Amino acid sequence: MPSRKYQGKNREGSDFIHVDLLPEMKRPRQFNVNIIFIVLIAVSLSWLLIYLPLNDRQSDLDSAYESQNDLQSRVELTDDIIATYRLDPERIDFMNDIESIRALQGGYGDYEDGVSAAVLSADSSGRLLDFNYNAVTGEIEATVSLTRSLYFSDLEIELLEAEFVDYVDIPASEPDGARHVSQVVIGVDDDAE
Repeated sequence: MPSRKYQGKNREGSDFIHVDLLPEMKRPRQFNVNIIFIVLIAVSLSWLLIYLPLNDRQSDLDSAYESQNDLQSRVELTDDIIATYRLDPERIDFMNDIESIRALQGGYGDYEDGVSAAVLSADSSGRLLDFNYNAVTGEIEATVSLTRSLYFSDLEIELLEAEFVDYVDIPASEPDGARHVSQVVIGVDDDAE
């Protein structure tokens, strides 16, 4: 510690004044290991908490950009093909409408099988002579031949028990030799399936 000594001119060498300009205090070490340890922990935590999640998100973003660029190049290629071959875009849209209509297509053969099963259930020797389905009106027109006219009431009951049938209209049957024939109108509920 710095100190200054003062010795007067008239005095002998044994007398002096001692002046301490700096009080005594503990000085810290010049190189603190704790600071280095704290900085090392801070860098490690920032790497774990910032870099790793950011790196994963960056790779997701890069893959999304890559797929978007692929899709954009496909669109540009398709537009070039349409322009090169002078295709009419309205026809392409019409083809897409056909595909969407095909998705709505129902199994109308199942309706015919259901009506045939009802005819055979009402009369074991009954026949389905004609079957027409009108998708616009949602009606089936079937010509049915049964051995007795009483069996048409059984046929109506059998048809009403089918899932796809909304209503049944059976006019009076006409005799055709030993059999009775009638034109049956069946309302179809497409949403019932």
